[in-house]
Amino acid sequence: MKKSIVCLLVLVFVVLAYADFTFEITQELKKKEAEITVTGKSFDEVWNATTRTLMSLKFRIKESDKDSGSILAEKRKGMFYEDGDILSGWSVMVEDADGKIILFCVYQPGEYNPLSSGAKPFKQFRTKLKERLSN
Repeated sequence: MKKSIVCLLVLVFVVLAYADFTFEITQELKKKEAEITVTGKSFDEVWNATTRTLMSLKFRIKESDKDSGSILAEKRKGMFYEDGDILSGWSVMVEDADGKIILFCVYQPGEYNPLSSGAKPFKQFRTKLKERLSN
C-alpha cells in the first residue's frame, strides 16, 4: 500500500513537472477578486486568451492597454443602452513577473445584480481561460 502511494505521488510530480503550463488560482470571492498565475505561456498568449475568453462570455472590451496590461470589459442589457445599463463587468490586469504571468481579476456585478458573489462568473471565466490556454 505504501509503495502504491509513493509511486502515485512520484507520478503526479513527474506529470506536473513536464506539463506545458500551470494554472494556479488564488481567489477571494467576498471581495469579488481573484489572482491567476500561469507559467509556461508567454504574455502575448495569456493576453490573447484573456481577451478572447471575455468576448466569448459576451463581454465587450471597453478599454484595453497591452503595454500596461489592463483590460476593462462589460456586459450590457442590449445593443441600445444607456450608460448606466451595465449588467456586470471585469477589470483584469495582466503582468509578467519573472516568467510567470499573473492575472489580477476583479468581477463587478453591476447595479442589476448587486448581491452576486461572483462565484459562477469567475468559474466560467477560469474554465474557458484554462481551455483556451490548453490548446
